Amino acid sequence: MTTEPKVQPQQALAGNDAFIANVVSRQPLQATNISVGTTKFDLYELPPSAQEMKEKKIYSYKWVGKSERQLQRATEIEGWVLCTRANSQYIPASYFKVHGAVEKGGMLLAFMSCERADMRNKKYRDIHNQRKKAVDEAHKAPGFYKAKLSPGEEDNAKVGEFQQGTDGKFVEGAK
Repeated sequence: MTTEPKVQPQQALAGNDAFIANVVSRQPLQATNISVGTTKFDLYELPPSAQEMKEKKIYSYKWVGKSERQLQRATEIEGWVLCTRANSQYIPASYFKVHGAVEKGGMLLAFMSCERADMRNKKYRDIHNQRKKAVDEAHKAPGFYKAKLSPGEEDNAKVGEFQQGTDGKFVEGAK
């Protein structure tokens, strides 16, 4: 008596599913065959040549979102310049995408001179400090209202009304 081989049903896979199936077929069969290591990965790490420019204090870099609003704010208002093939020839060509800019994780790389970035940061730091000082001084002004609640005035309950307490029970309001 001859045994016939079992016929396994096959599925036709296309596109991404076929690629995933191929990767899955090459994976280890048992967990004992798997060696796990750790690696440090920073999605928004600068290209090595740009990192050198940053360390030499030549340029300051920023990752900018690709939305129209974010690009306009960064380039037209704040003064950042997108890293392109034309103005960033020190960055290897492999970092540039089809649109001509450096892109990682949906963000575009922009730069400005360190002097300009320092002036910009000083401006925003001064604005922040002025606002903080104004708020601190407003509380010291003689006409500033400071609420002083007596124990019976700490809620808005009227005499004879019931309200729910923090323990979930209903209690009679302040008298």
